[in-house]
Amino acid sequence: MKALWQAHEKLPQGYRLKEKMDLAGNRRQMRAVMWLSLGLFVAAMAVGLLIAPLSSLVRKDAGIGNLAIKLAVLAGGIIVYIVAHEAVHGVCMWSLSRVKPRFGVTLMYAYAGSEVYFAKHAYVLIALMPAVVWTAALGGLCWAVPADWFWVIWLIQAMNVSGAAGDFYVAFRIGRMPPGLLVQDSGTAMSVYVQAA
Repeated sequence: MKALWQAHEKLPQGYRLKEKMDLAGNRRQMRAVMWLSLGLFVAAMAVGLLIAPLSSLVRKDAGIGNLAIKLAVLAGGIIVYIVAHEAVHGVCMWSLSRVKPRFGVTLMYAYAGSEVYFAKHAYVLIALMPAVVWTAALGGLCWAVPADWFWVIWLIQAMNVSGAAGDFYVAFRIGRMPPGLLVQDSGTAMSVYVQAA
């Protein structure tokens, strides 16, 4: 059971590179993630519209200043969410390995990475944990705020769900691979290693 959650600072002997997933450099993988992201965003928006009309964002008794405040909170919330999403990846990496992860930002995305080689189950947990944590937290916040603030939080939720498309894609791909593999996530690409035959 312990092997499912192992993390190695060095690649153990007898492992070879099976596959590299580079969601920013491989056009086919990038397209798949972009379409998945778009689909998840549309689905999240549809769910939001089932809960509350978009017009509830603007209160009739509030002026334009109220809407400006909401838009500022939305913009700030998205930035905070991006940092918080990567922080959860990093905390999971550190918790499983006790090796400090590294963080970075490119023009397209922010990332958390590590030189550690994580066992399959450990890596799937690392990949999915931000979506689990922030979907639950933002969902709870949606119900706690006044009705006219629902869409401010729900738009961040939609970004959360669609922004995790790369994590879902990688977790699905790795989840279908045989047990015993190790994954090293540089933050911009994932290298999958399997035991040599």
